[in-house]
Formats: sequence, structure tokens, C-alpha cells
Amino acid sequence: MYKIFKGNHNFKGQSGTCLHNTDSRHKKFKLVSGVLATAMLATTTVYAAEPLYQGQNNSITNNDPSAEIRVWGSDNTDISENAGKITIIGSTNEEIFKNLANSKIVIIGDNNYSFSENAGNIHVNGNVNGQITGNLEGSVIKVFGSDNYEVKDNNENVIVGVIGNNNDFINNNKEAATISIYGNKNSTIAENQERSIISIVGDLNTDINQNSGSITIIGNDNARVQSNENLVIIGHNNEDISNVSDTFILGNDVTNVQSNSVVLGNASAGKAVTEVSSQEVAGGTYTFAGAASQDNGSVSVGAKDKERQIHYVAAGEVSKNSTDAVNGSQLHAAYQGIKLNDARISNMETRVDRINGRIDVLNKQVHAAGATSMAMGNLVQAYRPGQNSTTVALGHYGDASAIAFGLSTVADDGKWGAKISFAANTESEFGAGAGLGYFW
Repeated sequence: MYKIFKGNHNFKGQSGTCLHNTDSRHKKFKLVSGVLATAMLATTTVYAAEPLYQGQNNSITNNDPSAEIRVWGSDNTDISENAGKITIIGSTNEEIFKNLANSKIVIIGDNNYSFSENAGNIHVNGNVNGQITGNLEGSVIKVFGSDNYEVKDNNENVIVGVIGNNNDFINNNKEAATISIYGNKNSTIAENQERSIISIVGDLNTDINQNSGSITIIGNDNARVQSNENLVIIGHNNEDISNVSDTFILGNDVTNVQSNSVVLGNASAGKAVTEVSSQEVAGGTYTFAGAASQDNGSVSVGAKDKERQIHYVAAGEVSKNSTDAVNGSQLHAAYQGIKLNDARISNMETRVDRINGRIDVLNKQVHAAGATSMAMGNLVQAYRPGQNSTTVALGHYGDASAIAFGLSTVADDGKWGAKISFAANTESEFGAGAGLGYFW
């Protein structure tokens, strides 16, 4: 025997199969004990879709038109003033009420409570999720996991997605922020700026606050990531990263992070840019292409006393305007060229040294010759007929000295004379000379 109802009806205590007349068409749905379905409008799709309320002590009230509600479980209470599609699969869900128009609330799990005054889409999959309250119109909150709590008071159109356990204090994020959490025990993700996108994959990340732009954290135990803009962290135990923008971190325990920079490696450290645009080389000033700038940032692959090598670097262009990195083979080629030039210079220096040596020898020889000439020129000559002489003379020129010995004679008739001389100098050179004269 069917029971047929028209208009609004309270089906509390009813059981069996009941028919409800909707637009002159018979639609059916099934009720069991303890269900309270009040103020269901005649045009609601609850009836057309044949929702199944299965369990005990369910309270489903004040559903707007087009609501489509399904509950599997027991002890669900105060699921009231809802609009849109509400699906609850689990036990002891309570105080899920005052959801505004177009809400879509899906709860799959046990002991979920205090989902109140919510608007937009709220998806909860897990156990003992609590205090997901006070979210304003247009919010989209998705929670998959257990023991997530204090997801509340986020501003209009905030999208919060949580997959994991024991995530808490996701509060007071600005309008149109998107918070995505995949992990466990992440806490205090709060007060992030309008239209910021916060993505966290990992566990025990804390104090992710007041950021803007896109913030991505993949890893565990990252803490105090605050007041940044456009930041990516992939790694663990990165702490106290604040007031930087457009920065990428790949590593663990990274410190001293700078804006517009990249930090790579475990225990690496950022460093402020040293601005270099020119350099004095061999007495000349050279201006470099690609002068460093703090605005352009830096790349760090290590830290003091933790320097790293970079392997497999392709050969870069070497030219006046090139800003490419060069590799070891290019430096080796340059070094080989320098060695060749050094050899040529050394050979030239040897030749110059030889010439200088010869000049020095010639210089000494000239000085010795001068000293010898002066010594021999100062030998005394016999000058009277029948006179003979034996003389000795000294000469000095520059840094050389010489001694000369001479013999001379004049014929008795005074018409003939002869002279012979010998000399030695400090360059161990010896000389001799002779002369014959006729007088008239």
C-alpha cells in the first residue's frame, strides 16, 4: 500500500515506500526509522532522484528547491537549510547547517562535526574533522583525511583543499586565495594575500603566512615561510625564508635565500650579488658584457666550505659580448696558447740575452782596445841620431786598463828610425805593433 503526499511534508517516523506527487508524476523514495525531512519543496529534485536515507536519527531540514540529498550512516544531525547537492556517507556527522544556495557538500567519513554557516563547495573525506566553520560565500573547501581542524574564517571565494591528517589552523586567508595541502600535520597556513596560490605537498610544514603570488612547497618540516611572492621550495628543513620574490629552492637546510635567485643542493646558501662591470688587467681597464645586478639575482650550488663542482658544461661562446659559461677544455686551450706564447717569449728573451751578452763583450773589448791604444800611444820615441829608447806606458778607458812596452832607435845619420811595441789589457788581450821611418 503506497502512501501518497502532496506539497511540503514532514516524514518523521514514516517508513516503507512513500509516493509524493510532483507535477502530477508519481516519484518514490525510501525512508527508514528516525528520518526527519522537513520543508522539502514540491519541486525539489530530492524526490525525483529518489534519495536514500538509510540509518538512524538523521535530521535533514529546510532544503531548498533542486536539492538532491543522500545520507548513508547514522546519528547525522542538524543538516539543515542546505541548498544544492548534499551527500553524507558516515557516522555521527553533526551541525552541518546554514549552507547557502548552490552548495555542494560531500562528507565521507566518521565523527565530522561543526560544519556550520558554510557556503560554496565543501568536501570532507576522513575522520574527526572539526571546526570547518565560518567560511564565506563562494568558498570551496575540500578535506580528505583525519583529524583536520580549525579550517575556518577564510575570506570570500577561498579554495582550500586538504588531503591528509592532522592539518590545522588554515585560517583568515584573503579573498580568492587557493590553498592546497597534501600531507599530514601541516599547520598555521594563514593570512595569505588575495589571489595567492599556496600548494603544500608534505608533512609538518608550519607558519606559511602572509605570502602572495604562487607559493609551492614540496617537502617536510619547512617552517616560517612568510611574506614571500612567487616562491618554490622543493626539499626539507628550510626555515626562515621571508621577504623574497621569484626564487627557486631545490635542497634541504638552505639558508640566506635572496630574491630572483636559484639555490641548489643540500645545505647550500644564497648570497647577495657582487656587482662587477669592469676590471683592470695588465694596466688596462676592460668592460664586461652581462654586468651582474642584484635585480637579476644569482645561482648558488653550495656554501662556504661546502663548494661544489659543476660537471658536463657545454662549451660556451668566447667573444667580446658573450655571457656564456666556459668549460675546462676551453680554459685548457687558452692555457695551452699561453704556454706557447710563454715559450716563444722565453726563446726571444734567450736571444735577446745572447745579444745583450755579445754587446757586453763587445763593450768590454772596445774599452780594452781603447785602453791598449792609449797605452801604446803613450810610449816615448827616440828622437836624436844614434839614440835608442826602451819605454813602458799605461792606458785606461771605461772599465778596462792596458800596459804597453816599446823599443825605438834613430840611425846615426839621423835619416832612419824604427819602433816596435807590445801591449796587454784587462780582457786578456795582447797586441803588438812596429814602425819604420825615413827622415829628410
